[in-house]
Amino acid sequence: MKKIYITFLLVSMHVVALAQDALMSQFNDENLNRNPGLAGIFRGDFIVNAIYRNQWAYLNSPINTAYIQAQNKILIKDGLKDFFTLGFNASKDVAGSLSLQNTYANASLTFNKAIESEHATYISLGFTGGAVQQSFDPTRIRANNQFSNGAFDGSLDPKEFVFANKINFNTLAAGVSLSGGLGRENNTKYYIGAAAFNLNRPKTSYFNDAYVRKAIRYSFNAGLRFTLSNAWSLAFTGNYSTQNPFEETIGGASITWRQPSVMPDAYFALTMGSYYRLNDAIIGLLRIDYKNYNLTCTYDIPNPEVSKWISNAGAFEVGIGYRGFKSKFNNQVLCPGFEDNNLNN
Repeated sequence: MKKIYITFLLVSMHVVALAQDALMSQFNDENLNRNPGLAGIFRGDFIVNAIYRNQWAYLNSPINTAYIQAQNKILIKDGLKDFFTLGFNASKDVAGSLSLQNTYANASLTFNKAIESEHATYISLGFTGGAVQQSFDPTRIRANNQFSNGAFDGSLDPKEFVFANKINFNTLAAGVSLSGGLGRENNTKYYIGAAAFNLNRPKTSYFNDAYVRKAIRYSFNAGLRFTLSNAWSLAFTGNYSTQNPFEETIGGASITWRQPSVMPDAYFALTMGSYYRLNDAIIGLLRIDYKNYNLTCTYDIPNPEVSKWISNAGAFEVGIGYRGFKSKFNNQVLCPGFEDNNLNN
């Protein structure tokens, strides 16, 4: 029994080391985790987002994830439409009875090059570098020889060799995107992008095995928004990522109703959407934008095949955000945003 337990633990640590990088259901608000080349593609001059995810809440040790990102545009020179975007994103998730944790913090730099003014067309190239720590709590290991007369006794010595319970490594990523508008009034907007993460293939073994390395994650992104009227717009967005041997495909549509502005800076919009993560879940979305603030809630409804093996396997996310405008800067930048044309009215 003891041998079986230790074998299971070793396999679990190996799977954790090789697991795919986590992505949120609110993927539209975690651009830096999808592609550093998407940084700066928003209306406004700076933006901050935070997302909290709770998955499988019925478990004694559910999966909890917190994510935050910030982006700030920096004008290169007066009179030019080109700019840099500085970004920062960080995340921490905790799961399982051993408190498996994955924590990272990244800084990014993106060059947003204007290639056409009429449609605010930009090509953006971004780079990201950061630090990651993966860990577990060895005090929560339950060894076979800690059970006495069928009951667990934590005072007994587990007599186990506790290997390193923390690993630290650095990651590098790069991405590119093309974004802009279509039509005389730019009533159709788009973006397409591609990125690669973990370019340096860092070691991720708790046993310092050189062959256990983080696989490169390739990410492909696209979005298309149609302005239907002064009050309505329809958006389609999607993301595909592959990290051998895992892959994830998510996409869907959302419709936004904007209240006609009755006073300056009184922007109000309501968005409802539905997305599908292939072979996993249907995702419902509700978002409210008011002035420069936004609140987003999503819920994952798992596929019947998933629910058959894991009951109550849904996941809830709540996200908040704030965007700001600098009057001098905003007058000079073409603002390659994917959002509603009237967002800053």
